[in-house]
Amino acid sequence: MIVSRVSRAVIGLVAVLGLLVYLAIIDFGVSAGRIHHGVFVQGIDVGGLTETEAARVLEENGRERRQSRVYFGREGLRRLSFTPRELGWWPHAEATAEAAMQIGRGGSPIQDIFERVRGWFGGVAIRWAGPPRAGKVARVIERWEAVARKHGLEINRGFLRYKIRRAVVFQPPQTLFRLPLATEGG
Repeated sequence: MIVSRVSRAVIGLVAVLGLLVYLAIIDFGVSAGRIHHGVFVQGIDVGGLTETEAARVLEENGRERRQSRVYFGREGLRRLSFTPRELGWWPHAEATAEAAMQIGRGGSPIQDIFERVRGWFGGVAIRWAGPPRAGKVARVIERWEAVARKHGLEINRGFLRYKIRRAVVFQPPQTLFRLPLATEGG
């Protein structure tokens, strides 16, 4: 029996589609009732946990994170710092765990598949629910501006506000962030 090139291509395509459907079914089974593999909250791996387990882990880590000092600095300027607690930030562990559970489940089928694949191959980073309080962030920036002015520097307020928020609710903790100046655009 001779099989044409078109027939081989169709058989190959059907085999690939069958394999993808099989992998999707396996993935749905592995993730049933659990946060999808590869989901991280500020560097904390919550993939494979139930929503309740993730909330417990996030609550513990969030309390610790709330007290951790975040530093910003520039050459010729002393390090400036704050704790997320000083900014009125509180770890909303239950809401964050709920958002983690929605990864690969909450959108369109195409978006869900994309998020699940991203989880397996690179990870999906999500932020903590609840930002720091805007008024407290503004007061920190005002204090820092006074220090910077004494050194002849001008802070880029908008970009600094953005970087502070990301440092608190999204980026994994790190030792030092670069203080953005107005003269460089960030």
